[in-house]
Amino acid sequence: MVRLTHLAAVALAALALNACEKKDAPAAGGAAPASKAAASQAASAAPASAAPESAAPASAAASDAHAGHDHAGHGHGAIGDGPTAAAMGAPEGAKVFFVEPADGATVGTKVKVVFGVEGVTVTKAGEALKDNTRGHHHIIIDGEGVAQGQVVPKDDKHIHFGGGQTETELELTPGKHTLTMQFADGAHMSYGPKMSQTITVEVK
Repeated sequence: MVRLTHLAAVALAALALNACEKKDAPAAGGAAPASKAAASQAASAAPASAAPESAAPASAAASDAHAGHDHAGHGHGAIGDGPTAAAMGAPEGAKVFFVEPADGATVGTKVKVVFGVEGVTVTKAGEALKDNTRGHHHIIIDGEGVAQGQVVPKDDKHIHFGGGQTETELELTPGKHTLTMQFADGAHMSYGPKMSQTITVEVK
């Protein structure tokens, strides 16, 4: 009876040992999923290192915003740094004048006007912004010339000839009118009284 009990105890111990081995086996095999999880975590870290590439569109957007920014108020717009042509003043001896009509002329309601210049070259608006030997004409009807360095207004009485025109035809109402020719640089900034002339016409 004692021997039987001893054999039963050995058998139970063997079963217990076998159960422990089976229990430990999945734990050892479970290391693989753990390493896979680590690999997955490492892989997920890669996009984080690629993130700086997204900085390029951001800087491009900033560049676009700067390109659309109004520079003129900061002295580095289309004209650039330094004095404008008008600020430098027209060359010595330069002048503008009316080829026609003559001062005091009696004219019809449609008046042909021919511009004359000496010492400068007539060019289109927007060109040669810092060249004080170039510019274009303006006619001011019943108004005064524009001070040097000031932009010539654009309205019914301030007519721009930014295409580089050297003559035009005006329609005037009957009566006495003054016509002032004002020369300005490529940015419509006036060369002042030196490059201006005023005449009077009588419209019949």
